[in-house]
Amino acid sequence: MVVPSGGQFYVAEVVGDPYYDESHPVAAYRRPVRWLNDKKPIPRELASAALQSRMKARGTLLDTSDLVKDIEKVLEDAKRGETPNLARGTSRPHGGGRAPGAHPRPHEPRPL
Repeated sequence: MVVPSGGQFYVAEVVGDPYYDESHPVAAYRRPVRWLNDKKPIPRELASAALQSRMKARGTLLDTSDLVKDIEKVLEDAKRGETPNLARGTSRPHGGGRAPGAHPRPHEPRPL
């Protein structure tokens, strides 16, 4: 299950049967889940274009079974600490893989 939330999203695995919870009259039917990625949000930019597009669709429930590989990959990237690199349209480990204090690469802005 993919749960969009602003510029981020959460991923969970459904682990039980549906049940009715009267304390939530608007969305009373629920299912128990196990939150993945330690219930930490994942930036949408880490998701594939197909998964990002699916998260933009309107509705309360959409089938993402065709995107399971994309969801597994984004979970792996998030666990490795990847962050979006919007300039290149890819992701990279925190710090860009450089040692602390290393000089920026020529194509990256230098601090003042």
